[in-house]
Amino acid sequence: MTALEPTRQLIITADDCGLSEGINDAACDLHEMGLITTATVMMNFGAAPHALETFTAYPSLKIGVHLNLTDGYPLTNIDPATGLTHNDGSFQSRTSLFPRAMFPTDGWLNAATFEMQAQIESFIAQAGHKPDHLTTHMHFHILPSLREVIFGLAEQYGIEWVRA
Repeated sequence: MTALEPTRQLIITADDCGLSEGINDAACDLHEMGLITTATVMMNFGAAPHALETFTAYPSLKIGVHLNLTDGYPLTNIDPATGLTHNDGSFQSRTSLFPRAMFPTDGWLNAATFEMQAQIESFIAQAGHKPDHLTTHMHFHILPSLREVIFGLAEQYGIEWVRA
């Protein structure tokens, strides 16, 4: 390999941490076995504090935010008129997210941006440091309107990488 060739690196991530304590514990077990190198936490679920507390015992485990706009309830108060949430406040499904993200209104994109920012800030407040990386639940980062927002948030917070 010459100095100009890029190095290849395999990163195996445990997603959906924070969804339950069982998922958090499984991520720790997988890391102890050497099967994962990173984990991402869904900050809008009740087991997120457990994940962040449990993962402190594993300094070699890189922790990121698993940005979520499709499951559970947002951290922010989102007007259902934006189309990002149902009338009960829960997120719309990914089958609704994808077409709305293809042709987003300003209100929808602002609500999504504000929510993702809140998820990152919740991580920082609870973990005491910025996340190592960002991933997205249901891979919504592939959508151009949201990809630009996510890259902007990564730059804003000095987050090193976003899952491609």
